Amino acid sequence: MTLDTPLTHHAATQVPLICGPMYPCSNPELVAAASDAGAIGVVQPLSMTYVHGHDFREGLRLIKSINRPAPIP
Repeated sequence: MTLDTPLTHHAATQVPLICGPMYPCSNPELVAAASDAGAIGVVQPLSMTYVHGHDFREGLRLIKSINRPAPIP
């Protein structure tokens, strides 16, 4: 499902939804899932490094490896 709104058009997303950073529950899997669903997933650096134990760059690589983004129209 794709919604055509100014936000989805400007941000090249499918739905007008932003999964904001939430301490301490944001993790690479949550960010990737939001992105896979067509929304904007926002990384919470403190949560990724201190709570989940990832090096920041390692966490970004993990997000990229499990993310299956939809093609931008």
